[in-house]
Amino acid sequence: MSAKTFRNPTATLLCAIFFMAMNSATLRTFAEDALPEGGRAQTLVVSAYYSPLPDQAHYLRGNYEAEVKLNGRGTNGASGKEVYPGMLAAPKSYPFGTKVYIPGLGVGTVQDRGGAIIDGADYDRIDIWMGQGEEGLARALQWGMRRVEGIIYSPETAVEESLAIHNLPAPQTALPSPQLFAHNLALGDQGAEVEKLQEQLAELGFLSAAVTGNYEAQTKDAVFAFQKSVGLIAAPDQYGAGVFGPKTRTLFEGKVVAAKDISLKTAASAETPESSVVPVVAGLHDGSSGLAVKKLQIILANLGYFDSEFSGYFGPETTAAVIAFQKNEGIISDEQNPGAGVFGPKTKKQLDTFIAALQEKHEDLPKELALLLDAPETGKIASDEVAPTEPELPTLGILENSEKLSFGATGEKVALLQEKLIAAGYLPNGHATGYYGEKTRQAVLKLQEKHALIPNTEVAWAGEFGNKTEAVLAQELQQA
Repeated sequence: MSAKTFRNPTATLLCAIFFMAMNSATLRTFAEDALPEGGRAQTLVVSAYYSPLPDQAHYLRGNYEAEVKLNGRGTNGASGKEVYPGMLAAPKSYPFGTKVYIPGLGVGTVQDRGGAIIDGADYDRIDIWMGQGEEGLARALQWGMRRVEGIIYSPETAVEESLAIHNLPAPQTALPSPQLFAHNLALGDQGAEVEKLQEQLAELGFLSAAVTGNYEAQTKDAVFAFQKSVGLIAAPDQYGAGVFGPKTRTLFEGKVVAAKDISLKTAASAETPESSVVPVVAGLHDGSSGLAVKKLQIILANLGYFDSEFSGYFGPETTAAVIAFQKNEGIISDEQNPGAGVFGPKTKKQLDTFIAALQEKHEDLPKELALLLDAPETGKIASDEVAPTEPELPTLGILENSEKLSFGATGEKVALLQEKLIAAGYLPNGHATGYYGEKTRQAVLKLQEKHALIPNTEVAWAGEFGNKTEAVLAQELQQA
C-alpha cells in the first residue's frame, strides 16, 4: 500500500466505534427502474469513514494525531484515485471500478480497500467516504451502519455514479465530545480531572484503590502500569513514569474510546437485533469491560458456567466460563483451539440457540436470567428503563425517547445529569465532570433504589439512567 493510500488496515474501525441507531431522515431516493440489467443482488452492511483535519474541535479518538494514526490523512484510495464524496471501500473480491447500488443513496464506485472490510457469510461489507473534517465525521457517525439489499455491477457495466452524500444529514449533535482530559496531570494534583482519570483507570483495570480526586502514589503507580502496558515507559525510575502527560493522554484516551464499545472489532459480524435472543453483542474477550460483559456473566452464571462476582470485567474467570460453554457445545475441543475463551459470533449464535431451545420447551429459566431476557419472541432486555407511555411523566430534557446514559458515557448530557443529581443531593458539588463514572453510577443507583425502580443492584440495568429514572429525579426536583 503506497504512502498516499487513504487508510491503514484498521481504518473501518473508526466508524464502528460509536455507531448510532439508524436515523429516520428522509434520503433522496434513486429510481431502481433506471438501473441497467445484469447486476447481482447482494446483502450489504454499509458503514462510513472520513478524513480528519488538524483544526477540528471534535475527534473520535480525542485528537488529530490519534485520528491520523488510525485513519490516515485522507488523500487517495487504494486504487490511487483521489478521495471524493461517495467513494466506496470494499473487499478484495470487488475489483476497483465495481459499481454498487445502495438503496436510498444511489450508485457508488469501489476505489478503496481496508483490512477490516471482509466478506461476510451472508453479506459483504461496504464503506462510504463521507467527507473531511467535522462535517465528514458527523455525517459518518449519523449514518452509522446499515444492512441493505444492494446491486453489484462489474467495472465494465455502464452505470452512472449517483451517490450524493451531501444530502445526508451531518448534525453537530452527532459529534463526539472534545478530548476527555484538558490538562496534563501529575503527583499532587487534585480535582475533577483527577477523579475522572482515577475512574477511567479503575474501569480499565489499572487502579484498585478508591477514587479520591487526589493524584497520590497509587494513582501514579496506576498511570505507570498503563504506560508500561502500551510500551511507552519501561521502568518506574524512567523520566515521565507515572506522569499523565501528552503522549500518555493520547494513548489513554484511545484506550478509553476502544473500551467503551466492546463490539469494536466485530461490528461487521455482530448479529442483528431481530435475530438475537441474548442481549449481548459478539466480540467480548479477555480485557473487555462494561455492561455487556456483566450481562454475559449473569447469563453464564445462571447456566452453571460462571461462579464469581458480576464485575463487568472479562478476566480469567469469565474466560474459563466461556471455554467451558464452548467445549460443552462442541464449538472447540480444547483451550488451544482458535477462539477459545472469546465470545465471538459462533459462540453467541450457539448461546442464542441454546436459550431459544429452553424457551421453546417452556422450561423455567433461572430467576436472574428471566429478568435479563424478555418474552421469548423478542429477546430484548427486561428493563424498567423504557420510554414512558404516560405523557404526563415529568422530564428534565436530558434524554430523548428511549435513550439511556450509562457508565463510560461522556458529554453535555452527562454533565447536565450530574448537575441535576447535585441539586437533588445525590452528588457533591464540583462533580459535574461530563464523565459517567462510578460516583455518578452510584448516585443513580441510590435514586433507583429509593424509588424501587430496580429489584436489586445486581440486575444488568442497575445504575443506568433511563426515562423512568429521569422522571423520578424530575419529580424530586419539582418538590424540592
